[in-house]
Parts: sequence; structure tokens; C-alpha cells
Amino acid sequence: MTVRAAMRSAAPSVRSMGFALAALLAAAAWQVAPAVRAQPASVSEVVVHGTTHTGREVRQEKVSYADLNLHTTAGAWAVLRRVRAAAKRVCAPRPADADLDQLADYKTCLHDAVANAVAELGNPRVSALYGKGS
Repeated sequence: MTVRAAMRSAAPSVRSMGFALAALLAAAAWQVAPAVRAQPASVSEVVVHGTTHTGREVRQEKVSYADLNLHTTAGAWAVLRRVRAAAKRVCAPRPADADLDQLADYKTCLHDAVANAVAELGNPRVSALYGKGS
């Protein structure tokens, strides 16, 4: 068998390996895509979710902390203030004090929105400050 004949017979198997590799990469990308989509848009953002007492999401708001250094107390306090302000917006409107049931739902919404955002941040300094002031 000549070298040229050997190359011709090997070409289909190399081509088949290329298709198999492409299919494998496509399958891997398909499996990874949901995990990538589930991540926040940026590592310097946290999403604050407002939910009703039944667990149905009402609103959400992204809070950026790209301009903050969360390794400092000042930066941790600043992001915590931003998260609390966003929680008030996503849980709004605040009901009248006389409506005790709705007021309790509103306060639960605020607490859960802030607690979940702090947990999503995963920053020990922010968590410690939240634990002191919650």
C-alpha cells in the first residue's frame, strides 16, 4: 500500500473524529449553559428579590457594588445600605400600620430580601455586619 492510499483510507476516520469531537463539545456546552445563565450578570452585583408571604416573587433589583471594597468595613456597610434600600423598593408599597397582616408580610419581605442578598454575596464582613444590625 502506498502512502497516498493509506492517507485516503485514514481521512474518513479523521473526519469522523472531528464530527464526534464537535458533537461532544456541543453536548458539553448544552449542559453548562443553564449554570452560566443562572449566575448573576456580574460578580460585582447582587440581586435583591422581594417575595410575598406565599413565596411568589414580586420584584427584583440588581445592586451593584463594583465601586466598593467589601474587605473594608466602610465598603461592607455601603453595600448593606444599598441592599436594604433595594429591599424597600422591591417590597413596596409599605402598608399602613393599622393593617397588621399586610405589615407583617411587608416586614417579612424586607427581612428575607436582605437576608437572601447577604447570603448571595457570601462576604464574611457583610454577613457579620448584617448579623449585628438585623
